[in-house]
Amino acid sequence: MNTTPSDAVRLFLDGDPRMDSQSLDDRLYLQIPLDRIKIICKHPAKYLRFLAYYILHCEGVVCHYDLVLDDLADVQGGGAYYYRRGGPGTEGLYSRIVDVEVIKSPSAYDYSPEEPGPSERRFRSQLIRRDGNCVFSETEFDMCEAAHIIPNPISNDWLSCIFATCPIGRTVSDEDIIQDSNDIRNGILVSANVHRAMRFHHAAVLPTPNHVLTTDDVPTKAPRELLSDEVYPQDDRRYTLQWFSHLRGLPTDVNTDAAFPPTTTLSPNNRPSTFLLLYVYAATALSKWGHVPASYSAFLAAPENQRRPEKTTSASRHQWEGGTYADEDSEQSEGEEKSFGKATSE
Repeated sequence: MNTTPSDAVRLFLDGDPRMDSQSLDDRLYLQIPLDRIKIICKHPAKYLRFLAYYILHCEGVVCHYDLVLDDLADVQGGGAYYYRRGGPGTEGLYSRIVDVEVIKSPSAYDYSPEEPGPSERRFRSQLIRRDGNCVFSETEFDMCEAAHIIPNPISNDWLSCIFATCPIGRTVSDEDIIQDSNDIRNGILVSANVHRAMRFHHAAVLPTPNHVLTTDDVPTKAPRELLSDEVYPQDDRRYTLQWFSHLRGLPTDVNTDAAFPPTTTLSPNNRPSTFLLLYVYAATALSKWGHVPASYSAFLAAPENQRRPEKTTSASRHQWEGGTYADEDSEQSEGEEKSFGKATSE
């Protein structure tokens, strides 16, 4: 088996790599730059457990050889770690795994569509009323995009499939289940550049606290100059924009926390869905850092496994190629992915 690069760690999601004769091509694992882990979370071993839990939606522990790692343990570059599943949700490796198909399609409704429908107009208006301006930067609302957490071209039937992956014993309450992609809980108001970064899987929003991480596990929020009508959430929640790639000209600093108007009261009925944000975060990590075997796509696409709606949309311009996503308009998107300039209204 190929060795792990010295500046990265591998996290095998399908068990101890020593116990299986499969080639690396047939394994399910993440290969994560070590510097990214240490920027994103204070406790690297705990972050690996967080990723594994929310990718597989299954309890477990992170191991190195025969040692179970404590959450406060460090990890070493070149190391190979694995997730030992246990407890509820272990009926099958892929039974509750995130489906990266759901993040392939960019939102069909940006900030300046020619003819938005009434549902889209209401969605944008609600986000402006709740978020005010870009929640991660000083970009004012008229230069922002109404970003869907689960992209808009994904049919509403997908939402039912996504909520069905919730871990056993940690079911989402009925009032938290979202059935309409234009529900305000499936949205967040962000600048065009932040939205583009999320679409190309360079960034995702980490909500804390969650089942694994506390707000204190995430490094101190990046300093930013809040607009006069913005404050951080008052209920000890954090919505932290984290970067999965090192890019030139980032539109925000790493670990930038969302801020909202002081008149906004975030409640379960209107705040960004923690479950959907975590689903997209895990799917982004798997898309950006993951290697998936052919059996992954085969399982999720099989109708008998009921992981996808009977009829899936073809709105995405992205295709799965060699374990990572590539855009069909590769020449244009390659340039867009290298750096981010100032947002424009063009």
